Amino acid sequence: MVTICLGTVAPSRYSIGKDVIARQLREEGYCLIDLGGNITVQTLEEAFSRKTFSLLALSCPEEECLNELNFLISWAVKQSIPVLIGGRAVNVHDVAALRSALKAPFLYYSCNVTDLLPVVQKALKLEPPAMPLHGKGKPFFLFEEEKALAEEMGLWILEGNRDHVVIHERTRQWCGECPGNINRTCPMSSGYFVQRSIQESRLFVEKFRRLFLIGLPVLKREEREVERKGRIAIWLAMKKLEGAFSKRFSQAVMFKLPIQCPLCPPEDCIMPLARCRRPQDQFPMHEEYNIDMMETARVIAGDRRSMEMYALLLADPFPKEKVNQDRCPESKERKAPERPRDSCQG
Repeated sequence: MVTICLGTVAPSRYSIGKDVIARQLREEGYCLIDLGGNITVQTLEEAFSRKTFSLLALSCPEEECLNELNFLISWAVKQSIPVLIGGRAVNVHDVAALRSALKAPFLYYSCNVTDLLPVVQKALKLEPPAMPLHGKGKPFFLFEEEKALAEEMGLWILEGNRDHVVIHERTRQWCGECPGNINRTCPMSSGYFVQRSIQESRLFVEKFRRLFLIGLPVLKREEREVERKGRIAIWLAMKKLEGAFSKRFSQAVMFKLPIQCPLCPPEDCIMPLARCRRPQDQFPMHEEYNIDMMETARVIAGDRRSMEMYALLLADPFPKEKVNQDRCPESKERKAPERPRDSCQG
């Protein structure tokens, strides 16, 4: 049986990505050596002395892990062990650069669980790693108000189309590992937003003529989850951008960035009760509509060199008659799902 060793690179103990990968590999029947978080070369040497393995899988979720990552790859090269890398702090370009710099021809990159198994199989066969993907999105001309907001927040915007949206049933693959302090205020976990069916999700996307991918530099973990000031600025700027696109296209719907809602102090948040003090300032979530954001962003933007967060924006709705009669004839009586509008004074 093939044995795979995996862990999160030191100094990070953040294990969500690694745990999701481990679960997927176990389901496929692979034998795992799970070293947990904060792994170093010494950790690997001790594990390898007890039992050899055919593949090393490393999760690199923080920039602080990159230095140790180099040492781990160098160790694996000496042992002639292929290495698979994933996590927020790396992308396919980084891995390609490391492949050259460290003379590691069998260094592979996995974007998420969608491509995990094919990449693992390729690595075990020592086949050549895939090259970076070029996106299908096109630059979009911004009006002055939109351009000012984009420049202020360091945003970039590409236009895609509805065919670029990847919808499937596994978009909540991370939720089972969500830490309690995040899960407590998650609109999906509380029931504030309810996950739609695949058909409802497709119908919702098909309501709109235009689709845009918005990206901005990724925040550090503390900024995404703890510090509020920067998140509030980003959140409100995205709301303004949504409003600007609504003026231009009669209606626009912006999806939520992967950051914790900063609108209320944590002690005042009533989201655990499936309620919100500022419902008008909420965004729908990609997972609500079964949208695989990482794969959708990859189709539109390709394998970009920098670390970014992404959100979709849908705009310019078709007339209702056209949606019902031309695009979705099998669903004439079915309305697209509405966003919840619960509120609480206080």
